[in-house]
Amino acid sequence: MKEMIKETSQKGRIGFFLLILLIMACLGDVVNPIAQKLLLPVPVTIQRTDQTAGRNVTILYEEYEHNPDELFLELKEENDAESHAWKYTKGDLGKSWTMLSDTPGSTALTITTKRSPRKYLTLLCNRGGGIVQIQAGEKVITVDCYKDQEKSEICRVYLFEHDRRLILVKIAIYSVVFLLVFVGALILADLFLNKTSMSDFFLAPPKKADIAGCFAILFGIAVYQYKVEGIPNYLKVGDEAGYWKTTLFQNGKLDLDFLAAQFSPRGYWCYVPQTIAKEIGERIGIDPSILWMLMVTFSWSILIMAFFPKLYQRMTQKQARRLQVIPFVIILLTTWRQLLTCVLMDAYGMMAFWFFLYGLFQFLEDKKAVTAVWTGISASVACSFRSAYFVGIIGFVVYALILLWKEKKETHKKAVIGMLAGAAAFVIICLPQLAINLHRDHAGLLAHDNPHAYYDRYVTLWSSDWALANGNIAYPLLATDDQMRTMKNKSYNNETPLSLEQLLDIYMESPVETLMLIAKKLVIGFDQKTNIAHPGDGAVPWRETVGMIFSLWNYFVLFSGMYAFCKNKEIVAKEKWMAGLVFVLTVLPQTFMKIEWRYVMIGYFLIYYFFAFYFVGPLLQERKKRRTLLMQTDYLMKLSIFMFVCLTLSFLFLA
Repeated sequence: MKEMIKETSQKGRIGFFLLILLIMACLGDVVNPIAQKLLLPVPVTIQRTDQTAGRNVTILYEEYEHNPDELFLELKEENDAESHAWKYTKGDLGKSWTMLSDTPGSTALTITTKRSPRKYLTLLCNRGGGIVQIQAGEKVITVDCYKDQEKSEICRVYLFEHDRRLILVKIAIYSVVFLLVFVGALILADLFLNKTSMSDFFLAPPKKADIAGCFAILFGIAVYQYKVEGIPNYLKVGDEAGYWKTTLFQNGKLDLDFLAAQFSPRGYWCYVPQTIAKEIGERIGIDPSILWMLMVTFSWSILIMAFFPKLYQRMTQKQARRLQVIPFVIILLTTWRQLLTCVLMDAYGMMAFWFFLYGLFQFLEDKKAVTAVWTGISASVACSFRSAYFVGIIGFVVYALILLWKEKKETHKKAVIGMLAGAAAFVIICLPQLAINLHRDHAGLLAHDNPHAYYDRYVTLWSSDWALANGNIAYPLLATDDQMRTMKNKSYNNETPLSLEQLLDIYMESPVETLMLIAKKLVIGFDQKTNIAHPGDGAVPWRETVGMIFSLWNYFVLFSGMYAFCKNKEIVAKEKWMAGLVFVLTVLPQTFMKIEWRYVMIGYFLIYYFFAFYFVGPLLQERKKRRTLLMQTDYLMKLSIFMFVCLTLSFLFLA
């Protein structure tokens, strides 16, 4: 270990120190309870000292969701247990106070509590107030609650505002935690850098059996979530509830009028998976939710264990290894665990788009009509699940045409035949959508936006307008700041529905603010805070230890993927073009509307592609590369700075 430390560059040491310091600083929810337990309790006595008739002492309860009035609750518990005859009155939140008041027969309240600078009593001061004496340990506080005025006042009395014991205990605990984490990290680093080697199993390419193994793991975890853990608000709220209720069949028949009355930007494929799950489930007596999970986890297994490795091989002519696809499984189970169960179509749409990309790059090589056919099918399905992919598909088709045009003319005929076959497949898959659209008096092959799609407006216009008027959203959290909220308000009334031209007018009024808006939305869009689809308002612990560790993990994966993209020279030109086009054509347009993490899911998994194949893979395969990265480069320093900046921006937008 000493040799490892000596061989590490100064940047590597500083980066390692900063990373440990950042992780340690996020452990407040671990340190604070320990510090409280280590403190010795101190007696606190409260009593009224004057006996003036008509006077009393009233202690109020201040209700805060994340910081309960502990002292009041302790006093109430003591009063209930020992019958000190203080009168308890339950208030109505927002209308009247919850309080404890002394009565003519009441006695002094004495409790033992832990010292904390934040502990206080809230006293009611008015014409009926008496004199109260509070003894906290060796400290005695006397407060006259009498105020000769009609309007009552409240007085907060902090019992330990100058007490340093808790602060010193926390400093000591943080110091110990830092040393433990630091030493533990050094031991792990030594093992990883000098003693870790991959077995032949992990170095082998993924096989068909791995698809089954991955499926068994994902499906088992999904069922465990559903049956044992429980999933908050499952199938009850939001888009998920709407999707689950809507199937292709009504009363056993295909009803085009019913489908035409649904949300027009959703294609008919949005109703296929749940239709299959419900129809089969009802016929064989199995919970349709279980069948849904079976289908979606099997789809994930195919994508992770088959298509991503094949895409990598198609791009680089290199064979993927198991250790390069395992990170996808880990990320799915940590950051995106909700995708194993939730009934949302974003995952299916993204999968279809990845299948399209693989097919497109394969067609560029083999020019086979059969390849073009399933590529066209994938493109059509992707557009049906999520119409936002249409722009990306058009862009990649243009990119493919340019590459084909540059090839020898002898291949053009075969390519043209293939493209015609692919286009025909695309149209055929769209025909059911055309039938639905004709019932809407719209002769189009794809799901479409319309002037009455959402709140009697185009959904894209409504979404863009809403984001400018209210700030940005990343469900279930509202993430915004004053600059985002006031862009519209500078020129228009916030309540006024705007046209496309008026929205463009806002963007062009101050191009630099528009660039700021785009940058902020990208930060928010890639700052995922929970792996639960519908946790409910206020249920995301983003500022607690568990939430911050979740964020640090997300930042680590994203930064490492982007770092590999920028630094790894083995990335081929086709992969760079793929990344650029995916970002510009499918991610960037989302920044002009209200954004949710799932809307830019394709961007996440694009970064995961580079993280898995060009960061984790090389590091685990070659000891020299991981020693160079962690010991000789500024990777750890940049990672620590990136994490801290992201946390800072995150709290800026969410707080």
